[in-house]
Amino acid sequence: MAGLPPSLESLDVSGSRIVSLEGLPESLTRLTLSHTGVTGLRGLPRSLASLNLSHTAVDSLAGLPSGLEELSLPVGAVTSLAGLPASVRVLRFVAEERPHHPEG
Repeated sequence: MAGLPPSLESLDVSGSRIVSLEGLPESLTRLTLSHTGVTGLRGLPRSLASLNLSHTAVDSLAGLPSGLEELSLPVGAVTSLAGLPASVRVLRFVAEERPHHPEG
């Protein structure tokens, strides 16, 4: 993600076509990747404290920063918590939203 300010602390790319996490600034502490094409965690900055992976195809926790405190995951995508840092204080499993069809 070339061109991001080196002092950036929070980034929300929900719904974007992003698939790679390479080039994220080391200053980043909050990252939201909901509804993206991200499938792996390579390239996450070590400074990250909060990560939202809901509605992604990430199926492994390998590569999470050791200081991560808050993590949101898609229900059913991750089959093992191996790689979950001991620093995590908040862990959420987010279900896929079902389309609402009004009766009529």
